[in-house]
Amino acid sequence: MSLTPETAPPETLLAVFADLIDPFLLEPDDVSALWELIPNLPDNVDAIASALITWCQQRPEIFEALEDDLSSRGPNESTPAPKPEDYKTLIKNKMRENFPESTQNADTLQQKPNPSQ
Repeated sequence: MSLTPETAPPETLLAVFADLIDPFLLEPDDVSALWELIPNLPDNVDAIASALITWCQQRPEIFEALEDDLSSRGPNESTPAPKPEDYKTLIKNKMRENFPESTQNADTLQQKPNPSQ
């Protein structure tokens, strides 16, 4: 049985998502939206995975890439379980690595106070 975004362990889903952060897949609007999402991600692995699934579902090309990558993995392939905040760092680092020009804008966004807090 192949994995789907809904059935994959959250750790696997987050690792696959991080691998998809690539300038060939993400459009500039996606990059901006992801930078805005990162500081608002919860500190729970299941909730982070759920938020990213929702984010990807709004972007069919990215969601399809996520589905394709997960379906090519076996159910026994596991990823070590880092702390939830490590996933945020992993995603931020992948964004900085693949979209250095957007890092400056993201740093500005992350410094703004969140009105919902």
